[in-house]
Order: sequence, then C-alpha cells, then structure tokens
Amino acid sequence: MPRFILPAHVKEHLKWLKTPIEAISEAQWSHWRNRLSSFNHPNPEVSIVLIARNEEERILCTLSSVAEFDVSVPAELLVINNDSNDRTAEILERLGVKYFTEKKVGAGPARQLGLEQAKGTYIVTGDTDTVYTSDWHIRLTEPLKKDPKIAVTYSMHVLYTDEMHYPLDLHVYQYLKHANKYLHSFKRPHLNCGGASMAYRRADALMAGGYNTDLERWEDGTLAYDLSKIGKVKMIPHRQAYIYTSNRRMRADGSIAKAFLIRVKKQLINLPEYFTRIKNK
Repeated sequence: MPRFILPAHVKEHLKWLKTPIEAISEAQWSHWRNRLSSFNHPNPEVSIVLIARNEEERILCTLSSVAEFDVSVPAELLVINNDSNDRTAEILERLGVKYFTEKKVGAGPARQLGLEQAKGTYIVTGDTDTVYTSDWHIRLTEPLKKDPKIAVTYSMHVLYTDEMHYPLDLHVYQYLKHANKYLHSFKRPHLNCGGASMAYRRADALMAGGYNTDLERWEDGTLAYDLSKIGKVKMIPHRQAYIYTSNRRMRADGSIAKAFLIRVKKQLINLPEYFTRIKNK
C-alpha cells in the first residue's frame, strides 16, 4: 500500500514553486542549463514530451526534476508551449530547452504537436506542474522495450499541496483514488492513462492516428484506448515510477470532501466499467 508522504528529493524540487525568476542565482540557472543540455540527443531512443500553458509558477519544479534524470538512455526533451501569455517561454529560453508553440489551446493539440515533433522510438508524456523521479522515463519505457505485446504504460499520481501539508483527509482521498485506479486496471486500464505519466511507441501512436485534437479532455485516455487495440495497457506500480503533481484540479472543486463526493457520484454512474471490458472492433 502506498504512503502519500512527499520524499525529500521531491520537496527539494518543490522549493522552486512560485519562486520569482529574479530570485534565482545565475549559478543555479547554469546548473540547470548544463544538466538539461544532456537531453538534446540527435538520435534519441526516448522523447520526453511535456506540455505547458501559463506554468511560470510551477515549471521550474518540473524542469529541476528533469535536470536530475538518469542520462544512461539517449533522450531528448521537448516542451510544447500551449499559447502561454506569462513567462513560460522566457524560462524555457533561459534554460536552453527546445520548445514549440501550439496556438490552439488544449492538451490534445499540444500533445499532438509533441508527437509530431518527437524523434524517439519511445515517447514519454508529462506535465509541467509535476515533479518526476530520476528514472521515471526509464521505468515507463523498459516494459515497451522488453515486451512487444505491451503498447502503453502508465504510473500512479501522488498529489502535493502548495503548502506541502498532508492532512489526514488528503491521505484518505488518495488511498481511495489509488484503489479506484487498481479496480479499473483489470478491465479498462486505458481509463487510468493520463498524459502526466504515460509512454508508448511513437510508430504505434502515429499508426493509431495520434491524439484527438477536438476533445476538451481525455485525449490521453482516448489514445490509450486506440493503442489497446494494438497491445496491452500496463500499470507500472513501483514507487520510483510515481509522479508528484499539483492538487489544484481537485482544489478547484472546493474542499477535499466535496471533491471526493463529486468523484464518487461519477464512479457510481460508471459502475459497469469495473466489471466489463470494451470490445475492440
């Protein structure tokens, strides 16, 4: 059973949360630039594709964690700037990170542009309000390399609060959330696939038609479903594959209790999903 306590290395990256650009030393910028320059391989095996829209306050936490990634696998880092109107692009330029701008607002168009621009055999997708472990990208791609019958991998989320407080009700919420994910993993694992932590073969995704850019949400799960017609969808349950992401979407629903009730009602409506498998045509 997971423990929803932020590891020390995650807190180390989260210290950059909402830190003004001007407050960061040049030595720190230089350290990040040097580390991130390793993720510009001309023939990458893995493409790490992140999307960002107005993430000035959080993107440094993400890129700080990416800067500490294991470099044993040839990789490239691409960020898709989804028409941000804050200082997101300025931060990317200062760090020397390769990025492309997608003017059509939405995760679908942004992730599709990333798929089109990526060069790697394997693509790992992420978000820029999230902190990653140093071998996250390796843990998600290894099963794809070893087993051709696997088409998609994904891992579990742990929420962080901006204050880095972890009250009891948030622990309970996350235990229930993870239990829900495990139940879905048996019959409809594509429902668990989120763009913040997902990997697949680039060739498979292109063959499946890529992301549906007309969807407002669930573009990631929809692609995972399309890929499930090619191979298996596999959860990577190891703690080293966990990602640590902002609880702001949950917070938008009000209190933790209210957010929980909203999600319980939705799952009750969709109860058959736990016991039936969608038949591929």
